[in-house]
Amino acid sequence: MTTFDLGKRPEHTDVGECQAEIQDLRAALDSRPIIDQAKGILMARHGCSAEAAFQMLRLASMRDNRRVRDLAAAIVDSVQAAPADGASATRASFAAQR
Repeated sequence: MTTFDLGKRPEHTDVGECQAEIQDLRAALDSRPIIDQAKGILMARHGCSAEAAFQMLRLASMRDNRRVRDLAAAIVDSVQAAPADGASATRASFAAQR
């Protein structure tokens, strides 16, 4: 996989590398909103910064051997599935995933 450095454009030697980079960028764009939603949920629950919330996601991702976007989707789904008055149900759902 190509790493992205904003100061330098990657140089590709063939079309396959370009297509792989495009797929990676599309996946990143598709997963960004769900990760941002999960960060917001964690920020509200824990009273932390966006950076700390992402760090929580990243560490949980490594610990559980799950992709950050999959973990983020599970967090968002747990909030959407919780009863309107169920803040404790949401916490219990998230804790069960840990």
